[in-house]
Amino acid sequence: MEMKKSELIKVAKELNAQIGLEPEIDTKRPKVEDLKAAILQAAELIEPDDDITPESTAVIAALREEKEEEDSVESVSEPELVPAPEPEPEPKAPPRPKKAMTRSRALVAALEQQEGEAFTATDIIKKSRQIYEKYNKMNDADDRGALAQWEASRYILVDIGLLEPAGTVGRQVSYRYTR
Repeated sequence: MEMKKSELIKVAKELNAQIGLEPEIDTKRPKVEDLKAAILQAAELIEPDDDITPESTAVIAALREEKEEEDSVESVSEPELVPAPEPEPEPKAPPRPKKAMTRSRALVAALEQQEGEAFTATDIIKKSRQIYEKYNKMNDADDRGALAQWEASRYILVDIGLLEPAGTVGRQVSYRYTR
């Protein structure tokens, strides 16, 4: 049964007044579907002593019937869902072999070899790179990794007293490693 929006608004206003709904059903610019749902929800609160007009009662009955038809159509037409088979996981790449020595460990080894002797940053970076290449059986393309490790560690080693400035060689500061 097709109902006019004006009929639904009239029923909503009556329910607002008779039942004392809080919050009231919106009757200003409602959508028809929202209005129908709100009326059906409010109709559940109607008590026998509420003074609802026969016209409103007929509209509520028609809305309930419409709702039942929709529910029965939905329950009949819903196909049974069969879960899709889970895809097989992709084979994992073999784990990368661990390096025999990290850059920080190579730096420590280079510092230990230089213990008590003065050296420049360039010297210790080259020494650290050589140790790293030797233990990892690889050829490092440049000194960037060793340089980055030196730059990250130098100030900490100076602060904790394991590394101390020993003078200058040309334009570079020389250091001395002590335990």
